[in-house]
Formats: sequence, structure tokens, C-alpha cells
Amino acid sequence: GQTVTKGIVSARGKTLGMVDYEDFIQTDAAINPGNSGGALINITGELIGINTAIVSRSGGSQGIGFAIPINLARNVMESIREHGYVVRGYLGVGIYPHDISQGMAEVFGIDGRKGALVTEVSEDTPADKAGIKSGDVIVEFNGEEVDDSNDLRRLVADVTPGEEVELELVRDGEKKKVEVEIGERPGSEEQVQEESREGSALFLGVGLRNLNDYLRNRLDIPQDIRGVVVVEISSDSPAAQSGLKEGDVIVEINRRKVENVDDLRNILDNMEQKIAVVRIFRNDHFYYLEIEE
Repeated sequence: GQTVTKGIVSARGKTLGMVDYEDFIQTDAAINPGNSGGALINITGELIGINTAIVSRSGGSQGIGFAIPINLARNVMESIREHGYVVRGYLGVGIYPHDISQGMAEVFGIDGRKGALVTEVSEDTPADKAGIKSGDVIVEFNGEEVDDSNDLRRLVADVTPGEEVELELVRDGEKKKVEVEIGERPGSEEQVQEESREGSALFLGVGLRNLNDYLRNRLDIPQDIRGVVVVEISSDSPAAQSGLKEGDVIVEINRRKVENVDDLRNILDNMEQKIAVVRIFRNDHFYYLEIEE
């Protein structure tokens, strides 16, 4: 009762902008909408990827399919089994998100247009301790060429925290090698699990993390904002139905300040009513939402 299709791998290392960490296998095999999570196998029956997305003009299977490489999926699985969450390496830099133009390559003194341009270095991070500076262009990571920002993000994420790596970078037109001890991406272990405690039904299906430097940089949140970030939300949850979205920063619940996950838990534990008026920060503005069980 299963269907089978065939095609070729037309590209590797593709990005779609769906999530932070992407390294898709691109294939012209027909992947129908709805079979995300299905197997992409090679001609000898070995699993090489997990089908994830399709780019199609018609919405049907006539298009380009994308799959998560099996090694990446395996690493995620093993990390969840061992730690309960996905452990990813952390460098502590902001990276120019686009390809380096010819003009930029000339200004920063690099040959060609490959590399990841450092736009900022967070204080007291692995990059800061190693002496990496804004304006550096990272061109090699542990012996592998760095093509662009997504390439660097993927390479860093795959490193086990505590491991030392060698970076080659270009600074003021000259190549330089630095040793860096990779850290663990902040916030990985802080995600709040769904709990059955009284009051928390209002936030069932919502993943929350303390607001840290990594999330501030990623979401462009001002330094004076304090709160808890929505990192995951189920579309059928009470909070989602009330308008709460990923990336929102919860700053108050029922006029009480929320500065961290513990604050939010304490407020929920002591709530008598089954309704929460939540003040959030979104896109440089504050809003109120009413969440009801």
C-alpha cells in the first residue's frame, strides 16, 4: 500500500529560511505535501534523509523536495536521549546574514566572496575569550571551508561543547588562526516542559525560555526589556488561539512582572482565576492578550 518515487540528489547544504539550523538535501524526487517525516532512501535502501519540505508552484508534487540529512537527524535524536534537549555548540558572535558582496570582500580584504562576516561579539563568550572581533571574516572552521553565515552556524552547532577547534579568519586583509573552546548554546536546557500543576493549563503547548544574550541578538530585543520568550507554541493551545506567537516576550501576567521562568511559574501557581491578561513585547511594541482555558 506504499507509494515509491525516484529522482536524483540535485544539491546539498541548501537553506530555506525555515529554522535556524538548516542543511537540506535537495532532490527532484516527487515529495507530496503531507509526508514530512517520511524516509528518503538511496538506491540500495539506506536511509539518507527525512523528507521535510517542497517548493512547488502548483502545490502538488511537481517541484523540488528537501530532506534533513540523516546524520543531522541522528545527532538530534541522540542528544535528546542523553540530555532531554538538543545540545548545540555556541561561539557567541553575530554574523552578517547575507552573502558577502564583491565590494565588501574588497573592503575586508578577502579573496573571493566566501566566509562569514562577524558583526558583533558578545561579552564573555568563547569568541570573546579567543580574541575574535567584529569585522573579522571567518573562512575556515576546524579544517572545513566556511562558505557563508549558515555554513558557520551549522558547523558550530555540530561541535560538542567543551571541544577546542581552530578557526582561520581574515582581519584587515591578513589571515590569522585562533583556537576556540566551543561553549553550549545558552537557553537549550531552560525550555519549560508542559506541566499539570494548577493554573498552567493556560500555557499548555507553550515552550518558554529565559531571555538571554543569544535570544536578544537573534530576535533583536532591546537590552531594557525583561521577560520570558515564547520559543514554541502549539496552534491548538489556548495561548495560540488568543494570539500569542513564537518570538513574543512575556513581560507581565495579570499586572505582575515576569522577568524569568520562575516568576511565570509562581504567578501561575497562585492564580485563582482561569484567565490571564498577558502583556507582551512584539516588534518594538507592547500588546495585551487575554488567555482563557
